[in-house]
Amino acid sequence: MYQGPNYKEQHQDRLADLIRAARKRGGSMMSTTYYVGGYCNNSRCDIRDVVMRVKDHNDGPIREIRCPACRSLLLFGAHSFNVEMMTIGEYEQQGDADARDSVAAQLVRESHGDGLLTIAQAAPRGTTLDDLAVAFAKRDGAK
Repeated sequence: MYQGPNYKEQHQDRLADLIRAARKRGGSMMSTTYYVGGYCNNSRCDIRDVVMRVKDHNDGPIREIRCPACRSLLLFGAHSFNVEMMTIGEYEQQGDADARDSVAAQLVRESHGDGLLTIAQAAPRGTTLDDLAVAFAKRDGAK
């Protein structure tokens, strides 16, 4: 799939920028493993969004991220997974937040509008463990 004369260089520059930013966010711990999200733009490929765990070797930078199926260069950002480039800690925090949001959404569906948890409380990245504890207490007290 043709992406233009400078696409490969732009891909490499963007990847280098993402890694630099992830290293900076990782702090002094200097994580050498990252999660990269990508989108395959090849219309003939079965892959769309993917998340990969990649190693940042000391002997040279990661140069390319390619589709595991068709080998096209991936566009950065797996929208379904909300991942572009994350440290291990960031990815784990996102997983925890996704889990809380899923439980909150289940409580909203379970409540059938009796006010156990409002939609505003169940907004993505908006639910805390305290919100869930209150919702469970209300639900368990209502039974």
